Amino acid sequence: MAQYRIDYVPDVPMTDINGEPAYKLIGVRQTGQPVYEADAGGEKILRSAVQLSFMLGRVTEPKFVEGLSAMAGVCLVVETSQELKKQAAAAKARGFWLLDKDPAERLKAATEEPRSKEQVAQGVLAYDIATAHNFFPAMTAIKDMCKHEPAAVEKTEESKAAE
Repeated sequence: MAQYRIDYVPDVPMTDINGEPAYKLIGVRQTGQPVYEADAGGEKILRSAVQLSFMLGRVTEPKFVEGLSAMAGVCLVVETSQELKKQAAAAKARGFWLLDKDPAERLKAATEEPRSKEQVAQGVLAYDIATAHNFFPAMTAIKDMCKHEPAAVEKTEESKAAE
């Protein structure tokens, strides 16, 4: 079965739309002031844009299961989510994720247009506008996915070892 590779994108410290650091919010005081998560030293903890989280989010979008029965859709979401989680450490080490053709194409479609026709009609936003720019590298990696050819990868690794 054909597989597709998606380049691995390292975690990125998140910023808001103005370029300011985005910290982990844990609540809001009655006065309206935000309460941020802090480490042992009292420093606020930065949020990170994690490729795995982004992909798992896209797997749960309506566009990912479009055209499937309810049961087949649930199975595909569960199987793809499990596969992505299972590959997390290996993807970081080898530099890419591997997905079978159908889930890969559906992930790409859900990234490019995650909203269903009903959501579009209702004006539902696809992404959190304030932080979507942090996930641009993950979006680009999915958009630029390519067919995986193991022989080409092995040659590349062999040529690197020879140098």
